Amino acid sequence: MFALKKTIYFTGFMASGKSRIGRSIAERLHATFVDTDALIVERQGKSISEIFEEEGETAFRKMELQVIREIAEDMTPKVVALGGGTLTQPSVVSLIRQTGLIVGETGSPFGTDWAQGHASADVGAFSRRTSGKNQEDACGKGTALCLGRF
Repeated sequence: MFALKKTIYFTGFMASGKSRIGRSIAERLHATFVDTDALIVERQGKSISEIFEEEGETAFRKMELQVIREIAEDMTPKVVALGGGTLTQPSVVSLIRQTGLIVGETGSPFGTDWAQGHASADVGAFSRRTSGKNQEDACGKGTALCLGRF
């Protein structure tokens, strides 16, 4: 059996499949899986959207950095799904590079089935994340963010 020697950090645009793929790989490698966004939500008791709305992006990025530091300090290799904007912070990028491997998930933010014109669970996840917002506005914002980051 393959033994994980370094932490694997999955990055990519929101809803690109980082958590789904990371969880699957962690199961196959019998490794711990960590979803940084889910961990922040659990600790804060509110959604990422609520954190952004109530505390701002700067506060969220500080929470994200703290979670990454904790993961890096624990030397046990694991599989980690990063939030869509995690790598916008140079200090986080540096820390991740020191402690593991960065793997980019380049799937469509709507899921490959959607991109091929079929219904997909990923579309539902994206819809839930953008609930209460105009889907066209959410998609336009997503395109702008994607172009700005990649």
